[in-house]
Amino acid sequence: MCGSKKCCAYSSIVLFILGLFVIIFGAAILPILIKGLASDGALMTKDTEDLWAYIPGNSGVHIYQDFFFYDLENLESIAFSNAKVTSNEKGPFRAEELTDFINIKYSDNNNTVGFNLYRYFRTPEEELKRQEDTIINMINVVAKFFII
Repeated sequence: MCGSKKCCAYSSIVLFILGLFVIIFGAAILPILIKGLASDGALMTKDTEDLWAYIPGNSGVHIYQDFFFYDLENLESIAFSNAKVTSNEKGPFRAEELTDFINIKYSDNNNTVGFNLYRYFRTPEEELKRQEDTIINMINVVAKFFII
């Protein structure tokens, strides 16, 4: 610990210069480091098509989404007497998202890739039994307003 104001002022100046050096050095070096660490395997090319064109494919990346639904407990009251909605959340219902890039076209200079995206969901086997036993009551909001 320094006992004088002069020592504290010098310490503050040194810390300020050190912090400024870290900020400038980080701003100049960080982009170079990130660019250097980025793998050529991350580029969408013909050579890496097996990693990105069919997810999960050879990438080993599995994407799961959880869906929640609201079970309407007083369905008749809502439909015929404009009662307040009472609901119960049911879920999660898990589905695996699968993605295929189809009709892939590469530019002549290999800078751009054109494709159509085909995305679909598959329910994992362990989820099927639980989902088959679940009943969810829902109302068609559009039809509610057109009931004569």
